[in-house]
Amino acid sequence: MTELLIRKMNTGSGNGPESMPCKNLIYEVCEALNQYNVRYCHWKSNANIQKSLEGDGDLDLLIHRQDIQMFNHILMSLGFKEAEVSNFRRIPGIRDYYGHDPNLPNLIHIHAHFQLTVGHDATKRIHLNIEDKYLDSASNVNVIKVPSVEYEYIVFVVRMVLKHLTWDAYCRLESRLNRNERFELKWLKERISYVRVKEILAADFKMIGQDEFDRCAEILSNEQIKFTDIKFGQRLENQLNVNSRMNRWISNWRKLTYRFNEAFMHKILKKGSKKRLTCGGIFIAIVGGDGAGKTTLIDSLYPWLNEVFDTMRIHLGKPRWSWLTIMIRGILKIFRLVTFQPFLEAPFRYTNDTTQIKFPGYLWAIRELCTARDRFLTFRKASRFSTNGGIVISDRFPIPGIHFMDGPQIERMYGNRQKSAFVKWLIDQEHKYYRYISRPDLMIVLKVDPEISAQRKKEEVSEDVKARAKEIWTHCWEPYTTHIVDASASKEDVLREVKSLVWSYL
Repeated sequence: MTELLIRKMNTGSGNGPESMPCKNLIYEVCEALNQYNVRYCHWKSNANIQKSLEGDGDLDLLIHRQDIQMFNHILMSLGFKEAEVSNFRRIPGIRDYYGHDPNLPNLIHIHAHFQLTVGHDATKRIHLNIEDKYLDSASNVNVIKVPSVEYEYIVFVVRMVLKHLTWDAYCRLESRLNRNERFELKWLKERISYVRVKEILAADFKMIGQDEFDRCAEILSNEQIKFTDIKFGQRLENQLNVNSRMNRWISNWRKLTYRFNEAFMHKILKKGSKKRLTCGGIFIAIVGGDGAGKTTLIDSLYPWLNEVFDTMRIHLGKPRWSWLTIMIRGILKIFRLVTFQPFLEAPFRYTNDTTQIKFPGYLWAIRELCTARDRFLTFRKASRFSTNGGIVISDRFPIPGIHFMDGPQIERMYGNRQKSAFVKWLIDQEHKYYRYISRPDLMIVLKVDPEISAQRKKEEVSEDVKARAKEIWTHCWEPYTTHIVDASASKEDVLREVKSLVWSYL
């Protein structure tokens, strides 16, 4: 294990191209498990094992209980992160780990089982207490260990019976195996020894009758499942009940609740069930001048994370309006129309020279206060989300010392003129909201030369773009939780660097 940790420190993330020039992170995991004699196997769906090794699909690994600590140590040293579903769907003895390989398009998902439980996704009700023999039967295929085909065949039939040969599956028209399951069943049948299958059933599955098992395997091979066939599946399930972790009534209730929850999430809320990091969430801010590529970067970073993790995207530069803001803006607009009052009495200037600044007017100042409040409310909502395990990606962020973007504006634009009580109140309230916005967990600064920014933002006034970009370019950034990225590089290089950086903080 020491060699793994040393190699990880020498190569940065431990999964870059310099550490494994020809093989991906999945191969690296398997080789480490083999090297440190971890008892494991890829316990199901081995008909398509090569696709799993190439990162196309999950890795379903069964790990011996005595080797859990070493297994976790290996994954953590290779940069894997543990995530979990909600309490409602969490199954004892099953954990999810995710790894990032820059050479693979998707995150690597290791679905680790520390005990062999099968059944509906909401319950995994039946525990097959055969882990030791199952692992002992494993042998290497390529770089990964897989169980003997006979053990895998028996477990496959049991899994499919619990999934398809039930009354609720029949009523939901889900009793027939799908195309991939039929392919896997055929693949297993072509390779098993039926004599060996009978020996394993007699030795390790004594609770299952040979006749019921053979009949269920025959039914699963049929193109259509009849109503009268369900009783055979129920018989086999009854024989397995001795090893159930909950009674059938509780299991049925959990399945019903699970389906209702899934329907509500997908149909009503229009969002899927995502996982949250067990180590807690993170608030990530992407900042930079105009033309630095903040939005383009987030357009790629957000779907990459949101595919697996519960992720929120916010824009603190243009926060969503609160109801109070909508009402005040409406009143101000009516006032301007009635009185022919312009919104800006003087142009907004990106300069700190008070001799060149003229106060834009009270209407503008009131709107700036509303913007400050909306930024605070958006930050508070996002901060709560990240504290509860979610990932927040913020486009822009208020930064002390940066005056032209996303910070207090009223005092700067009012200048050195005598302030009325109303103006003082506006300034105090604006500063109060910005004081409440604390630092993010990770700030990524996209730095680009102001001249390049002006070339990228030709649709805006060149001098304004340069002024905003120059503040970012010349600002003295604190080293704590702040990382500078050269935004003049190609989009692919910037995205690759930011992905590795974000993953190291998760």
